[in-house]
Amino acid sequence: MEPTLLPGERVLVNRLAYRRHSPARGDVVLARDLRESKRLLIKRVAAVPGDAVRQDAGRLSVNGAVMLDWSDVRTDVPLPEAAWRLAADEFFLIGDAADLHPAASTDSRAWGPVAKRLIVGRVWAVYWPPSRARRVE
Repeated sequence: MEPTLLPGERVLVNRLAYRRHSPARGDVVLARDLRESKRLLIKRVAAVPGDAVRQDAGRLSVNGAVMLDWSDVRTDVPLPEAAWRLAADEFFLIGDAADLHPAASTDSRAWGPVAKRLIVGRVWAVYWPPSRARRVE
C-alpha cells in the first residue's frame, strides 16, 4: 500500500465501521485474501456495488473513467482483459502501489471483485512507529 502505508507500520482497524453502511470508494480497508483466508490484506476501495469496471490495453476504468493507466509501461506480467459489473455485495479493491506498475500489487485486478463479507473493517490510523502516527486517508 505504499505510499499510503510503509513497511513496518502498524494500523488501527475499525471492525464495526461497515455494520450499518458499506465501504465507500476511496476507503482503505482490511480484507481477507481470496486465495488464503487466514491472510489479511490492506487495499483501497476502487469501485462499489453497481459500478462497471473494465481492464484492457493497460488501463483500468470505473464507469468509463480511466482510473489507472499503464499503457506506456513495459511489463513481463500482463494483466488479462476483463470486465465486471459489481453485484450488490461486491467491491473492487486495489493497492496504492498499483499506479506505479501494473504488477506492483496483487488485488482485484488479478482475482476479481471481493464480497463484502470478506472486508474485515476500515483502516483509520497508523499508530506504530510513534514518529509516523497519523490518520489514514
